[in-house]
Amino acid sequence: MLPIINTYNNKLSKHLYSSHPLDCMFFSTRFAVNCLMSLHILHETLGIVHGDISSNNIMFSTEDDCWKIIDFDQSIGISQSLGLSRKAGTEGFIAPESQQSGIFTFKSDIFSLGKVIVDYLNSLLIHQILLDETGEVDANLRSMFNAFNRISLSMIATDPEMRPSTIEALDKMFDIFQCFAYDYENPGYIAIKNILSGKIQNDLKEKTDQLSLTKKLKMNESEEKEQKNLALSITIEKNIK
Repeated sequence: MLPIINTYNNKLSKHLYSSHPLDCMFFSTRFAVNCLMSLHILHETLGIVHGDISSNNIMFSTEDDCWKIIDFDQSIGISQSLGLSRKAGTEGFIAPESQQSGIFTFKSDIFSLGKVIVDYLNSLLIHQILLDETGEVDANLRSMFNAFNRISLSMIATDPEMRPSTIEALDKMFDIFQCFAYDYENPGYIAIKNILSGKIQNDLKEKTDQLSLTKKLKMNESEEKEQKNLALSITIEKNIK
């Protein structure tokens, strides 16, 4: 079971470990969408590598009603991370190339999140959907699972170049998520649709340009800490609520 933060809610175990295959598919996809959105903001808006995504560092906020990536102790800017061999991450969730080189990248974060999804959700979905004996699973649900399975397995590809970016994985997962009836006027999901539709590309480009300029100036330690703290700011919460 994945950890919980804020007020414990007994319904959470039912959300991810529901006896109904359709509920199980919904909450698994929602988990993936929430986490990918968090990671997308961390990577593309803030330019930060998390470095330690694991089942212990993804928790549910009952206050905001969404899953969140937490614990940024090993998070650093991408420019520093690419030039620094270090010991980071949690055993069992570290990308193979990072295991060998000690270099952590956006693609190694993708691997770690994919490992959480595959280890914790895919096996559950296989049991609930592919091995279903109740007759409640139809062709559409099996199709959704197959799409979910392809995306999550691509995230843990041995070759980092074969792994999707956060926006590529988010796009495909959100396609599955939209098959369910849900409150799509929720600000968090409006933000996702805006990102996927390109409505805020100019804003993202501006922030990317600012990050590129910062990288060229070779951020010193105090600047790096300031950007790291930014990752913990309200920016992420505002976009994933």
